[in-house]
Amino acid sequence: MEQYLYLKRQLNFFSSVMIIFADVIGSGIFMVTGYVFGITENAFLVLVLWGLGGCVAITGSLCYAELLSMWPENGGEYAFLKKSMAHYHRF
Repeated sequence: MEQYLYLKRQLNFFSSVMIIFADVIGSGIFMVTGYVFGITENAFLVLVLWGLGGCVAITGSLCYAELLSMWPENGGEYAFLKKSMAHYHRF
């Protein structure tokens, strides 16, 4: 008698946010921390720099979200460049 086990396919909001968080941060947070602390020698400044980097990342993602809501097409950055710039600025 064969018994099949199936995983429940469920992805809630928290799981989605954590997957994106892990993709954005990755393992660089563990490798770069010592390097940045060696340059700054100030733990508070390291945290401030992380916060500034996070603000830059959020700003970039909001720009892409705005572009996607304006032009919901496949093609990524090429589709945005095709709509917004002249022919010679594209790839």
